[in-house]
Amino acid sequence: SAASDVYKRQLQSLTEGQDLDLEILVVNDGSTDSSGSILATWAERDPRIRVFEREGRGLTRSLIEGCAVARGTYIARQDAGDRSLPGRLARQAALLDHDPDAGLCSTHVRLMAEEGATVTVTRLAEETLADGLIGPASHGSVMMRRRAYEQAGGYRAAFYYAQDLDLWSRICLLYTSPSPRD
Repeated sequence: SAASDVYKRQLQSLTEGQDLDLEILVVNDGSTDSSGSILATWAERDPRIRVFEREGRGLTRSLIEGCAVARGTYIARQDAGDRSLPGRLARQAALLDHDPDAGLCSTHVRLMAEEGATVTVTRLAEETLADGLIGPASHGSVMMRRRAYEQAGGYRAAFYYAQDLDLWSRICLLYTSPSPRD
């Protein structure tokens, strides 16, 4: 089925080639198709995958719940259909490990049509990134420190849309202000 193919590609992108100890939390927010059984099968095969079944509370509330149960030092968000290239998460974790003054980091993003054709690529020139205040390209490209997420107050349920921009703005304020973050 189409849902099965989407989850297969997405979960493979997270479970294969990341070279990183990770947990994969899936909040299935009221899907009425075969998503629940597909995810349960994946979770049975891979102990890193934990699935939370919920009754359609919406994206932002699902993000809040997922981040609340996450146990890692870093949090990376992906929605259904998002995929990560091999090594992406390990490189982002290494960057954050190396730079304690960074609250989050982002990657380039390639948006593709179902047929596999590239629609657009978000890639900024190095000089544009020099001040460190350019917003992340897409939610599926971001990794953030759990500590930064918590200190910024996490996702806010009032933001049905743009909950990612709201959060990232607050994290950026934390990491550009002179006050200590610890």
